[in-house]
Amino acid sequence: MIKELSNFRKKLLDGNVSNVDWSHLKTTVRHDPENLPTHLKLYLSDLKKIELAGVSKDKIVIFDHGCGSGLSIIFLLACGYKNVFGVDPKTHKYKNLNDRLSKLDGVTVKPFLSYLSGNKIGLAPGSVNYIYSNQVMEHLSDTDLITYLTEEQRLKSDKSIIRHSFPTRNTFFETHTKTILLHWLAPRLLFVRLFGAKKRVWLENNLFLRWDRCYEEAFERYLGPFSQENIGRIAAPSEHMEDGNAKSILRACFLKLMEMPALTPLMRLIYRNLATKEFVHRSF
Repeated sequence: MIKELSNFRKKLLDGNVSNVDWSHLKTTVRHDPENLPTHLKLYLSDLKKIELAGVSKDKIVIFDHGCGSGLSIIFLLACGYKNVFGVDPKTHKYKNLNDRLSKLDGVTVKPFLSYLSGNKIGLAPGSVNYIYSNQVMEHLSDTDLITYLTEEQRLKSDKSIIRHSFPTRNTFFETHTKTILLHWLAPRLLFVRLFGAKKRVWLENNLFLRWDRCYEEAFERYLGPFSQENIGRIAAPSEHMEDGNAKSILRACFLKLMEMPALTPLMRLIYRNLATKEFVHRSF
């Protein structure tokens, strides 16, 4: 599915997309829902819950808080959701996509927003039913994290779900540097200096790993009660990882251990505490 979405996005960027391509993508995303990447299945499951709470599909307002290249936005539009929006600091990733998407059958919004002054979002207070991010929060400085969550508190409606998936300092495998446990042992200022100049500059400006309790306190303070639901991903297939890389190998070993009944409770506990987190806030 990621490949199909990426290919469609490339056509959009090239200006070569047609309504035939759009119709094909809409058929594709609905064809085999069980084989969708886990994060997309979670989004659809959350959105169904919002519908069951009384918000019709065409009225649900969705916000991707750190949309990157916009693949999830394109996916949800192809699934028939009308009010899908997103924002990202790297606006060059979706330059020209708004105009080209808005010309496709059934697309009635220009989904890609730009940050307003102070990283504010140009959506009305209490207007958003679903807010999500995937691998974003570890890139926020302390100041940006407060603004990020405060804006979500302002935007969320009385029938809303907020879902954030992100690694923390508790996560034993650090994806951005492909290291194991090193980020546990070294203070941040030392940790970033263990890498080459180019990587060091990127880490200093883009990676802000915090222990779980820091995120827990921030969520409680700015959004309210939440649940940590990463255990739902435990048996899910790996996404966006090549066979044979370190993370894939570690995951395969972990799942083998999970199959041993005597070890299952321990492995679930380890996963809950040391894997990527899934924080979910529900207002209903």
